[in-house]
Amino acid sequence: MSPIRPAALARADARPLAGRGSRVRFTGRGSRALAVALGVLFLAAGCSAGAGPSSGSGGPPSTAEAAASPSPPTWTATEWGRIWDALPPSFPVHPGAEPIESTTGPASATLTVPAKVGAAAAWWQPALERAGYSTVAVSGPLEDGSIVIDSTGGGDCRVQVTITPTGAMTTATILYGAACPFR
Repeated sequence: MSPIRPAALARADARPLAGRGSRVRFTGRGSRALAVALGVLFLAAGCSAGAGPSSGSGGPPSTAEAAASPSPPTWTATEWGRIWDALPPSFPVHPGAEPIESTTGPASATLTVPAKVGAAAAWWQPALERAGYSTVAVSGPLEDGSIVIDSTGGGDCRVQVTITPTGAMTTATILYGAACPFR
């Protein structure tokens, strides 16, 4: 069997569209349709590209969306500083904690915790250190019975966990600084 040469694949009536060293020009209706199709493809790809963190507060994603999302959520500016509107999957969460709506303002997460304030703080402070955050201060109990844990994660990364008695339950409000990595 003889090898197939590229010249043998060309149509008998085919002519080169350009000379040696020249640019190749596409002619005919097929090339116009190809150009339109490529243009539409590029426009569609540009419209669906992820935008990363936004420069403001949209609605915070649900916990399931934040956990499944490979990209960071939006952030919100607070008096404390800019915070992510969710916690990254690597952030330590007290066993049995359940997310609830915040009643005290913007937070990365607000959780009910199945422990007394002191026990929850005693769990969170070393858990944050095991996760790579350094404790700056543990304040409390304050007048309302709450304990505040302030931590840093290197650079400008700041984290604050406020554990508060709220009636029959304990609430943890977590501010996860937008300067912290979201992973």
